[in-house]
Amino acid sequence: MTERHDSVDGVDKRLLEGFSTSFLNESAVYSDPAYRAKFLSNEPRRNIHVYVALQDELRRSSEFFFSVAFFTEAGLSFLKGDLQDFVCRGGRGRILVSDFNYFNKPKDLRRLLEMVESLNAFAREKNQEGSVSPAIEAKLFRCSSEEGFHTKGYVFKAGGLYRMIVGSSNLTSPALTENREWNVRLVGKREGEVTERLVSEFESLWASPLSFSLKTELPRYEKDWEEKRPIFVPRPQKTPAPEQAAIEPNDMQRRVVDSVYQLYREGKKRALLISATGTGKTYASAFTVKKIAPRRVLFLVHREQIALQSMASFKRVLGGGFGDFGLYSGHRHDSGAKYTFATMQTMSKDENLAAFGPEAFDFIIIDEVHRAGAASYQKIMSFFKPRFWFGMTTSPDRPDGFDIYKLFDNNIAYEIHLQTALENDLLCPFHYYGITDLEVDGEKIEDERSFNLLTSDARVEHVLREARYFRFSGERVKGLAFCSTNRECEELALKFTERGAPSAALSGEDSQEERAAMVERLEHGEGPARLDYIFTVDIFNEGVDIPEVNQVLLLRPTESPIIFIQQLGRGLRKAKGKDYVVVLDFIGRYKTNYLIPIALSGDRSYNKDNMRRFVKEGGKHLPGASTIYFDRIVERRIFQSIDSAQTNSIQLLKESYRTLKFKLGRIPRLVDFELHNAVDVQKFFENKSLGSYYAFLKAYDNDYKVRLSPEAEQMLTFWCSKLGNSKRVSEALVLEDLLQGRDRVLARLRESLWKNYGINASDQHLKNVVLVLTNQFCKNSLDQERTSKCVFLEPEGGDYRISGQFQATLQASPEFKAMLLELAQYMKRRYNSEYIKRYQETDFALYSKYTYEDVCRLLNWSRNMTAQNIGGYFYDKETKTLPVFVNYEKSEEAIAYEDRFESERILIALSKTKRRVDSPDADHMFKRTPEDRGNRIYLFVRKNKDDKEAKSFYFLGEMNAVGDPAPVRLQTGDAAFEIRYELEHPVREDIYDYLTNDFESSNEEN
Repeated sequence: MTERHDSVDGVDKRLLEGFSTSFLNESAVYSDPAYRAKFLSNEPRRNIHVYVALQDELRRSSEFFFSVAFFTEAGLSFLKGDLQDFVCRGGRGRILVSDFNYFNKPKDLRRLLEMVESLNAFAREKNQEGSVSPAIEAKLFRCSSEEGFHTKGYVFKAGGLYRMIVGSSNLTSPALTENREWNVRLVGKREGEVTERLVSEFESLWASPLSFSLKTELPRYEKDWEEKRPIFVPRPQKTPAPEQAAIEPNDMQRRVVDSVYQLYREGKKRALLISATGTGKTYASAFTVKKIAPRRVLFLVHREQIALQSMASFKRVLGGGFGDFGLYSGHRHDSGAKYTFATMQTMSKDENLAAFGPEAFDFIIIDEVHRAGAASYQKIMSFFKPRFWFGMTTSPDRPDGFDIYKLFDNNIAYEIHLQTALENDLLCPFHYYGITDLEVDGEKIEDERSFNLLTSDARVEHVLREARYFRFSGERVKGLAFCSTNRECEELALKFTERGAPSAALSGEDSQEERAAMVERLEHGEGPARLDYIFTVDIFNEGVDIPEVNQVLLLRPTESPIIFIQQLGRGLRKAKGKDYVVVLDFIGRYKTNYLIPIALSGDRSYNKDNMRRFVKEGGKHLPGASTIYFDRIVERRIFQSIDSAQTNSIQLLKESYRTLKFKLGRIPRLVDFELHNAVDVQKFFENKSLGSYYAFLKAYDNDYKVRLSPEAEQMLTFWCSKLGNSKRVSEALVLEDLLQGRDRVLARLRESLWKNYGINASDQHLKNVVLVLTNQFCKNSLDQERTSKCVFLEPEGGDYRISGQFQATLQASPEFKAMLLELAQYMKRRYNSEYIKRYQETDFALYSKYTYEDVCRLLNWSRNMTAQNIGGYFYDKETKTLPVFVNYEKSEEAIAYEDRFESERILIALSKTKRRVDSPDADHMFKRTPEDRGNRIYLFVRKNKDDKEAKSFYFLGEMNAVGDPAPVRLQTGDAAFEIRYELEHPVREDIYDYLTNDFESSNEEN
């Protein structure tokens, strides 16, 4: 976020408004949130954490100082990404910690010192300044017998303002994420009494003879700490690591057991468990076996290493003698065990199947069952006849189109995804950092074909430097690195080893023994046997447990959300001495970068605004102590990818539809897409070759047999493509009444809007609804001709009823009526979730997006106007409304208009050409005549008018022209005038940053 440059008077005004909101009456005075005091506390169940406030302030400030008694390396990890960006922007900071009660461990102080030195190196490289003064300084306050030190204060300076967070939170992970802490953020100028006292107090402590440079004082502290350190009582883990846990199921596993047992008792033959990596699927299956107590069990996997790990888990749960557990693989053929753990490759051979017989097992478990579409699995499943099949997978969705759900009779025993697992503390927290990948000599890493760049010395040093800066949790790094090719793995492993990070490359060609040996060296190796990293393409994507992995390097483009989560999941298992895992994603200029926010958020709607918002503030919505950070260049790269992505393509719609149909075992209804986190239904409506969900089904699902008449199809397309977004609820209410055979349409609408939504419908509103539903709200005669059948109302006694043509079409096709009933329900549901929070007395929702046609309709205009006729803004005399449309990123050919934000609350805009300061346009904007006093001016802004999907604008609320119009002369020689607008509400930070960032001209030096 850029610093504000408000006038002095403007700052004072906002501070007074902020004080009034914060301390006098919250609802009486609206104020800019950036100028308010704010109470800060952790509310883990609502994903509210104190560390987010520290991150926000770092992003907006140019200077900071921290004074904290206690800190830990885990606490520092929340700020590492933002601190790196801070110093690269030229920021300056000071950190003061203490030896109070010898709480701070020397190793944590050592990590702080290493971080400070790394940040200063970054600053020197990025800023290339002649000054030798460090960007970040750290001191240690040595308490005397007379003076203790227990401060917890974080002060940030931006422009002439100080934002001060003081309270009970030290710089530790529990204090910033989960403990009950009380803190207050105050905002003030240096001249204010509180600000002056706080800043002076810090300066006094910093200059105190008891404050020493951390670098010079650390050796003495280490000696003192050994003599005087307290005895630390370990903080109990909420969910012990599996090797420490009592053999009891956790809540998730208990639900799985109960669900499968219920299906088993009901006589069902199959069940499917969908569970995120690291959540204990294998233990869940073992507890299920313990509950059901089958005669013999077969556990099928695709690798021997996984079979051995699964066997060990079952032994811990079930107990029993040595002979009860057997391995059936290429190396061993234990055919008589009660619990047999077999590889698919071995079991699928004819001679091995014959050795058992079809009824040898009465309970068969298939791990990673999304592979079951393969011929070898199908052969096994066709041969055996158990009482029950139990499949387990992180994701049953298959790119080859095989229906895993149907294979298990659509019986989903339980489903738990990454976000839910984090909420339930089943996984280790992660810190994800999206980092700019290197560009070497001006060449860009765009795909895996850039081999020479991917394995260059410069890139290796870049990756290692970032890996060493962001570090890991534990005594030493135990990392997995995922690359695009085996060749790349081999070269990078060699170069990492040469630079003091012993590494190895593994591929599918390596034997199970070789893999196991490498994993052992990674987890437990010492001296020459130690490995810091294993490089691989995909052999660790699933199945293999390496709990001690504490750093994951993603050195390849994200091309699948499923694979992304699988690889992220390699580090999410809990282990002793591991508080979190660090995930470093090196992001180049990849077209598929938009998949990153989809993968991390778990949102499969492919809604671009959801993606953008997650990139800006995704970490604010993650459960527990996990965080997400994207550096500024990566942010821009992902935004570019989102803008250019085609998220309503037929291919994407077909894939999402197929997945949902497989899951449900039937053709999905409109509401199913939302309930099951599938693609947004609007994607079907917005695709120009479709226009409706029905058109998609007719074209792409052979199981769908319904066919509508041309008249019905035109009407359905009208409702879906023009009104299905339900940006106001009126049309949905009218449609429902028409389908139920009710008359007096307008009277009912007025009553329903008031009773159910508190909306007092104006005559203009009702008139506009009639225009829309009688096909009169059209841009031109050609537009009207294309929808000639779409007349749904006809007059009756001063009101309206259903038109004869619409009624006849409904009577001729019960299927058509059913579709519209379903659509009406969907529209109401969508309105209630997306648009019900109306802005003032309008039909707009703040920060939602609207097309030109939406705006004309929701402002209740009598006509629908083309963009060309609107021309940037248009004054409608009848409704006294003036919407202003801004294309913030303009093409090079566009006339050099200078519409621009000065801050989140101030917009500078230009009039149309050939307009003077005394023109009617200026009268309407500055409300200079009695007739213009009641004018309402609304702002609509979009980033890129050339985005083929995004033909809509963010609604940013009402604004007013301030001061006087200023005459200007354009480059064309034409006259115009400049308007200074002040928005009623400052633009939300994520949208402001997205709109104002200049992606094309931004400097992407690395």
